Amino acid sequence: MGAGLRSTQDAARKRGFHFLKSHDAPGRDRTQALDRNRKVRGQDITAGRTAPTNTTLDFGAVKPAGTCPPEDEKPPSPAGAKMPDFKGESVKSPHAALDSRTSATVNDASSAHHWVPIGRNWRFAPKPPPLTPL
Repeated sequence: MGAGLRSTQDAARKRGFHFLKSHDAPGRDRTQALDRNRKVRGQDITAGRTAPTNTTLDFGAVKPAGTCPPEDEKPPSPAGAKMPDFKGESVKSPHAALDSRTSATVNDASSAHHWVPIGRNWRFAPKPPPLTPL
């Protein structure tokens, strides 16, 4: 744990494992476009355990400056008929939980009214802001 994601994947490939994937360990569903910019928090197959080389290895990764959660936090699962509670979750979380045809508009709830171009850097407020009459 704590090793770079790219070097960990390279080491796995040298040992014959070619089915590799990674996920955002803090559960914010962030895309890992640059695996060099991630460190490994854990993996689904315990290090040192014997496994066939056709096994898919899944590495939980965090940003280098990020803290490692004690265990992986899962992004929301598909919602079904009930609207999930996203309080405290990444603004990107609904994309994983809601139907792909669902559209959403994200607004900064603070008085600063920042533009929100990338949802992964924002979280849902634990308490909704008061509604402003139109």
